Amino acid sequence: MSKPSPEAAYSPEEQQRLEPFVSNLERPVFVLRNLPQEVAGALFSRYSRSAKSVRRLLLDEFLENDESGLKDLKVGAAAGGIDLERAQDFFERILAGYGDDSIGELGGVHIACEDITNMAAKVLEDARIGISPLEKSSRYVSFAEKRDGQYRFLRDPDIMASAHAETYENACNSLFETYSTLIDPMMEWVKEKWPQEAGEDDRAYRASTKAKALDSLRGLLPAATLTNVGLFGNGRAFEFLMIKMLSHELAEIRELAGSMKAELDTEIPSMVSRASRDDKNGGATIGFYEASRGAVREFAAEVLGDTELDPAERPGVELLSYREDGEDEVLAALLYEETHLSESQIKVAVAGVSKERRKAFFERLGELRGNRRHRLNRGLEATEYEFDIACDFGAYRDLQRHRVLSQQRQRISTLHGYDVPDQIKDAGHEAAYRSAMDNAALAYEQIAANLPEQAQYVVPFGYRMRFRMRMNLREAFHLIELRSTPQGHPSYRHIAQEMYERIKEVHPLAASAMRFVDLSNRDEMERRESEQRTAKKLAKLEKKHELERYPTNRRTDGRIASSIRYQ
Repeated sequence: MSKPSPEAAYSPEEQQRLEPFVSNLERPVFVLRNLPQEVAGALFSRYSRSAKSVRRLLLDEFLENDESGLKDLKVGAAAGGIDLERAQDFFERILAGYGDDSIGELGGVHIACEDITNMAAKVLEDARIGISPLEKSSRYVSFAEKRDGQYRFLRDPDIMASAHAETYENACNSLFETYSTLIDPMMEWVKEKWPQEAGEDDRAYRASTKAKALDSLRGLLPAATLTNVGLFGNGRAFEFLMIKMLSHELAEIRELAGSMKAELDTEIPSMVSRASRDDKNGGATIGFYEASRGAVREFAAEVLGDTELDPAERPGVELLSYREDGEDEVLAALLYEETHLSESQIKVAVAGVSKERRKAFFERLGELRGNRRHRLNRGLEATEYEFDIACDFGAYRDLQRHRVLSQQRQRISTLHGYDVPDQIKDAGHEAAYRSAMDNAALAYEQIAANLPEQAQYVVPFGYRMRFRMRMNLREAFHLIELRSTPQGHPSYRHIAQEMYERIKEVHPLAASAMRFVDLSNRDEMERRESEQRTAKKLAKLEKKHELERYPTNRRTDGRIASSIRYQ
């Protein structure tokens, strides 16, 4: 694991203030505790758009912030009144007596995992049920910062102990150097292309121009880039996740599981007790994951070993499977809750409905939806689609967030090539971009010959990869309408738009209710409108806050005057 950041050094007064609310003050993995749930959620939300450690944020912007209302927040016997030792003992007796795994879902914990790679972040975020992640943004936060004179990427122990150490480090440094050097020029280029408009909020303009510049450059960041991930989850979900992590081939993932277990043991030890090789059940499950992965890998080599790679030369979506009678299935399912007939009877009736009547019905459902959050009922889950998707790793990082579906990814590599963003070309930096990306490909090829798993760390976000997604129509509505919005990154917008087109080709009536798909391909600052809306909300809240801070007196002319004296 990486060593803590310099900001982890706190004064004695700061240590005393922080200690009740975090499980440790020096290690990069720690648990939040003794905080109201609303505070912890707000803290992690702020965390995703800040370069600060969550402990520093908690101290600076919450505990020591006059306006947060938390300056007097204390923890102690009088405030909490909880005997943790007795509570844990009681919980262990309940587990021993009933052995119901679902008890582990009754306790939730916020845990911060800092200075982990984007490879590790994807493993954490693979958890589908019981865990909610929030990751440091590559859109709002620059990754150019150095620590102790070095760019912040993992020096994987297996690579660094091999003959590839110098090749790996040089390739990663080249990627970071190019990324860092181009930030200011790209910021200036963006400002020249999209000047600040009259009346546009300064903060909103700075945020949107920065997001545009960093979006264009994120393809240079290698998978080894260190990031922060905040997680909230229940004990059962954490235990299952850590057991899987302990069977992982990468040392970083196994070590992270151990660090998480140590911290979770300070809060919910009974709920995560099996996440260890030393535990009988946990050890057996870890062994199963390792053995089954080996069996699948051996069979893959036997069956696929002689098949020549068909590289994904461009981003794209292939619809692999769908139900031809999918619209009939959806219609029947939509009607099911409104009758006492059997499903078989409903399907017979639906089969007799004319195409025109079906079309009118789906169009009416679409018209009733005022925005993309107006979701139709679970009848849309009656039909499914399976997609094979090729896109860059950066886009996958966003699409992976849709976890209430089935998805599997292949190892990331440089085998499918990359695209140079149009903004990089237009700004005149294509040569520098390609040089760093091509150098990374050479490094990957050398390392992969001996260390195929570890070689993934050197692969930049901009290289394409393959993954498959299987989802029902209801989830397709959510994913496609959300990820096609103009505020999104162009690379995943393209994927969402293609998914819509594939569904429309086979189920045009169902697709007609998908009213909030944006098919435009505008060259713009994607976050401009969104940041302006945020600025207006903040201004409104600030105005409200000012009115609450200062008493007001109504003058005879109807104007409101604030008192000079601060309350």
